[in-house]
Amino acid sequence: KHPDRMPMDGMAIGSDGTPLGFVMVAIHPRKDRYDLHTLRPGETYIEQVGVAAAARGQGIGKQLLQWAEAMAREHNSAILTLSVLNGNPARR
Repeated sequence: KHPDRMPMDGMAIGSDGTPLGFVMVAIHPRKDRYDLHTLRPGETYIEQVGVAAAARGQGIGKQLLQWAEAMAREHNSAILTLSVLNGNPARR
C-alpha cells in the first residue's frame, strides 16, 4: 500500500527462511502509520516491534532495535522513541 515506506521496515529472518521478528519506524518529518505519535524534528519513532514466540530470548528483539537505532543515526535523528502499551505481555 505504501512502497515508499518499505525502507523503514526491518525483518529478522532465520537461516531456514522463517520470519523471526519485525520492526517498523517513522522518521521525522514523516508521520507514523496510525497517527498515534506526533514526531518532533530530529526524532525517529519505533511504531511496532515484534518477535515470534518461538524466537524470544535469542536476542532478536535487541538486533531489531539496533537496526532501528542505525536507521535513526543514518537519518541524523537525535531522539529514538518507543511506547509500550500497559497490557503488552512482553512488556518488562
